[in-house]
Amino acid sequence: MTYNLPGTPLLNKSLWRSAYVSINGPAPAMKFSCHRFLMLAGLQCMLFYTMAQQPYSLVHYDENTLPQTSIGNIQQGKNGYLWMNTQFGIVRFDGETVRVFTTDNLKGLTSNRIRICAKSSDGSIYFVDENNIIVKVTSPNQFETISTGDCIRELRLPLYSRECNNDFTYVKFDRQSSYNKFVDLMKFDLTREFLKSYATGEKEGYLFYADLQHKVRLCYYNKNNFTSTIQSDSFKTQHTFKLGNLVFAQTGLQEALQFDRAERMENIPVTGLPAHFSRVFKEEPPVLFSNESGTYFYSSGELYQYELKDKHLVATPVFKDLPCTGVVNVMRETSSGDFLISTKSMGFYRIKKKLFSVVNLTAAVITKPDEYRDFNNNIVYSLTLWDEMHLFFNGYITPVSGGVSRNFDPHDKSNFDYFFHHPKDKTHVWLNKGDGMQALVQSFNKQTGNYSPLVKISNPKKVIELSNGTSILIAARSIKALRGSKSTELYKNESDEFTTAEKISEDCLVVGSMKSLYYFYPHTRKVQAIRYKETLNVRFIFKDKSGRLWITTYGQGLFYVSGNTIIPLPLDNARYLAISHSIVEDNSGHFWVPTNHGLFKLRYASLLSIIRRQSSKLYYTYYDKTDGFNTNEFNGGCYPSNIYQKETGEVFFPSMNGVVRFNPDSIPDVMNTSPVFFDEIVLNDTGHIQSVRGKSIFPKQTSSLRIDFSTPYYGHTENVKYSYSL
Repeated sequence: MTYNLPGTPLLNKSLWRSAYVSINGPAPAMKFSCHRFLMLAGLQCMLFYTMAQQPYSLVHYDENTLPQTSIGNIQQGKNGYLWMNTQFGIVRFDGETVRVFTTDNLKGLTSNRIRICAKSSDGSIYFVDENNIIVKVTSPNQFETISTGDCIRELRLPLYSRECNNDFTYVKFDRQSSYNKFVDLMKFDLTREFLKSYATGEKEGYLFYADLQHKVRLCYYNKNNFTSTIQSDSFKTQHTFKLGNLVFAQTGLQEALQFDRAERMENIPVTGLPAHFSRVFKEEPPVLFSNESGTYFYSSGELYQYELKDKHLVATPVFKDLPCTGVVNVMRETSSGDFLISTKSMGFYRIKKKLFSVVNLTAAVITKPDEYRDFNNNIVYSLTLWDEMHLFFNGYITPVSGGVSRNFDPHDKSNFDYFFHHPKDKTHVWLNKGDGMQALVQSFNKQTGNYSPLVKISNPKKVIELSNGTSILIAARSIKALRGSKSTELYKNESDEFTTAEKISEDCLVVGSMKSLYYFYPHTRKVQAIRYKETLNVRFIFKDKSGRLWITTYGQGLFYVSGNTIIPLPLDNARYLAISHSIVEDNSGHFWVPTNHGLFKLRYASLLSIIRRQSSKLYYTYYDKTDGFNTNEFNGGCYPSNIYQKETGEVFFPSMNGVVRFNPDSIPDVMNTSPVFFDEIVLNDTGHIQSVRGKSIFPKQTSSLRIDFSTPYYGHTENVKYSYSL
């Protein structure tokens, strides 16, 4: 029996959505809006955890998302969807929402208690309900159903097991006598379910089962050849697993058996598991989980991945201190690398490795009274490298890799300007001490600990070094030149407040303010406004490797500047880029832009297409605190507002909770090549669309059209845009 739901590929990319069209009046004016259509209204209540001291983020999908929280296997289909069996139907997960298939919408299914979810060697997903009806997924919304009895009558013996980490396959026979001979020879007790089934090739595999005397047997089959051997009474099938196309049984902490057909076994050493796991191989609960994505060991909150190296099974730690209990299966999603763990009664967990790390201000365990100045609640503004191994921010020197922070000047614990300092050279850093008109920029010698006064200036914003040794200091209300001990005021600003600057040439700077953008010429001391149609609160000015100028603003987004022309760039879906703090250019053709709501990676080629008017689409990747930040709120309006360490390729951004650290080259993109599928098309809220000879027919009195569509995507939903036409 074949049952088809609408499942036609439509578009390329993205997540599960719903479209609704309203048609009003005899000469219809069509209105269209796109919105999320939640299969289960409680999704927004999904629990989210960020483990601050762990290298992972964890999302828990429970009864607020799922129809029922007893989850069996999780398998990934050819189109990228994740499928799982529950006690209330078949669940399809696209990375954001679930769609549930039950006896109400899946013809041929006889019970909502789904016992088995398994995958065949050709990548097909199979389910088995409690009445032994087999359901094959043929597309995201299409299924074939057949009973186990009908399969046997067709001389196809389905091999599956209720246990996790097993495969689904058929053993086919050319005549009834061959089937009867096979059952007799293997001494099958067909009243009992198989214990394990592993397919290792086309028409080849291993089957663990109980015989008529309740002995555990291993059947190796290869086309029409079958052998069967009795296993020892101590043999535990729950500790068998498949790695690649090899089948093993772990018999202890440091030893396993590798099966080579039924009659041959080889002892294989196991390394990497701590000694406290010795007991688990003597107990009943499963700890080994294998599937197409890999082989995993999980017990007591610790997750390991198995690899076969030089005839050794090597267990490599992945995570520890996970909260998952009653684990049924462990698998890894292919596009994101996220781990998914299903449980007997707690739904399932999605664990993602943090891509970014955070450097926090950290006090020593034992401190002297008043040893530390104010940590400013770990809120970071300006930052720079003290040396190759240490960061300097908030008046502290902190290891780049994290660790105990120390006061940069133990003899002076007075506060200074957290929004400004200038790394003059390897030995000196300029600091701003004092407030208002009494502010004094001083040079601090890292080696001697001595200060040298430079210039009195209120609210310094940026220092630009010229090749003749002159330093141009831009402050909120003035611009001064410093050369040696001499200070010269070049410009006094009465009407606006400067915020930042960048060097175009030795005699041309571009200066941003809270209202506009200017060119400043130090030699003539002239300021020239760059006109734009609206006020621009300039946050940061960046000259890229090709000499192009870009600005970020507080509220208006990003802009490209060429001569006297300012070109606005499109914002992201959620308009987070409206408040952008700074820009770092990596070596792979991307800008990295921190905002008040996360971090963006912008494709440079996309930016060029926009400013050349070849495209209006901005291509980007979005990251938030689930990727490893302490907070989504980054900081700017300071100098320096980021660090790009050329020697290591690492980038550092200040935030409202620590310094975010990462290497752009190590941050993967989560891509999706799956098409978009129609889930449902509904006319007038009740009827379904009809077709004649492949063409859709709309009733004359059509007042509404709802289109639900989906595609699997396991990155951030912010990264997805839809294009459509009606």
